[in-house]
Amino acid sequence: MLTSQKKSFRSKLLTRCGIGGLALFVLAGACGAYLFADGRKIDPRPNPKAIKSATTVGVGALGRLEPGWKVFQVAPAASLERSRVESLLVNEGDELASDALMAVLDTNKIRKAALNEAQAQVMVCRAKLALVKSGTKAEEISAQEATVDQLKASLRRSESEFKRAEWMSRSGALAPEDFDQKQTQMQIAKATLKQSEATLAALKVVRPEDVLVAEAELAKAEAGVARAEADLDMTFIKAPIAGRVLKIHARAGEKIGDDGLLEIGDTHYMHAVAEVYEKDVSQIKVGQRAIVRLQSLDADLVGEVVHVGWKVGRKVVLDNDPVKDTDARVVEVRVKLDGAGSTKVAGLSYARVQVRIETVSPQ
Repeated sequence: MLTSQKKSFRSKLLTRCGIGGLALFVLAGACGAYLFADGRKIDPRPNPKAIKSATTVGVGALGRLEPGWKVFQVAPAASLERSRVESLLVNEGDELASDALMAVLDTNKIRKAALNEAQAQVMVCRAKLALVKSGTKAEEISAQEATVDQLKASLRRSESEFKRAEWMSRSGALAPEDFDQKQTQMQIAKATLKQSEATLAALKVVRPEDVLVAEAELAKAEAGVARAEADLDMTFIKAPIAGRVLKIHARAGEKIGDDGLLEIGDTHYMHAVAEVYEKDVSQIKVGQRAIVRLQSLDADLVGEVVHVGWKVGRKVVLDNDPVKDTDARVVEVRVKLDGAGSTKVAGLSYARVQVRIETVSPQ
């Protein structure tokens, strides 16, 4: 009887414990679900993966590839805008040295003729200056001296006739009007002789004023030559830098438009120009490492930040949803690619790239 009661008591106890345990299990499950659903409840133990990802934070941006520091848009001088290309001496992809001749404009022949005219004018002015400095020719001086001698003889004759007329006038043998005529002839002979002697003296003297005038005329002519040479030089379009011809906008026989003649850049040193949002640019510093992703090559290129822009502008390189980026404000950041990367993308100027700039060094 006692044994039966013990068994009954154990059975009831087990039943009650089972029900209690089940209740505890259900309660624990509910608490776990609540903790899992509440994002603020985290495991206090450190997660190595989370720590590692936090140390490799970077700034991502879209960008484009460019040669070196700048792409030069080569065009003629402002005074020669809308000129026509007489001859084009390069092709797209050509490697050029600095100051290499690329094209000749159609105004070249006119400017050559103007230079020849200016040079001839210089020769004339130099001859005039030499003539002024050397004085009058000896033949002209001799001729003037002979004229002076002739006028002296004429004056002596007039003086002799005047004296005879004066004697005859006192004796009443000569009319007063005839006497006056002889006196006038003598005075004219004296004046003519005096003028001829002054001319002879002027021929023998080189005046400094004449030399200065001749020298000024020569200087003006030489300035005209310098200007003509400069005008002629502008008809030759030369490479502003050593680089590669990227794009030609006008060929032989065509007028040069707003895009200029051609574009040239140094493709030996390629840059990725990243358009970083203005809110992120404070994290960018010169010297930071950057990874440049070029989808067309399916390759990641390594570079270094070499310049952070000083101007906020509108976004140029857009993603697949250009509408949302239309009014985005960005700052251009230049990333210089390493040697291997520059070689790979030398022929891909303006290609779109994805740039990630590491703002914290990986541990």
